[in-house]
Amino acid sequence: MGEVIREMESDPSQMIRLQVGTDTVCENCPNNKNGRCSSRDKVIGYDREVLETCEITEGEELSYEQFKHLVKEKIIDAGIRRKICGDCSWDNICRGKDRQTSFL
Repeated sequence: MGEVIREMESDPSQMIRLQVGTDTVCENCPNNKNGRCSSRDKVIGYDREVLETCEITEGEELSYEQFKHLVKEKIIDAGIRRKICGDCSWDNICRGKDRQTSFL
């Protein structure tokens, strides 16, 4: 996850496609078992909640910078991140424990 974030941060204008379910971000996750997430239902819930809250549709393409701005405005600044995905195993990255890989 940290590596993916660092790559996106190196070029925030790069386009990303948002999807629900296992994707590039999941490649090295220990819960990814041959392309199928062992925590699939939980992750799908996170994905859908983020998309709905940010008013984005699945499959939509936007720049990483635009996505990051939407998440910050609609989720982080609104104080609802922990409600949406506070029990995620990557929570420490989004909380900013590791500032090198902090999402926001």
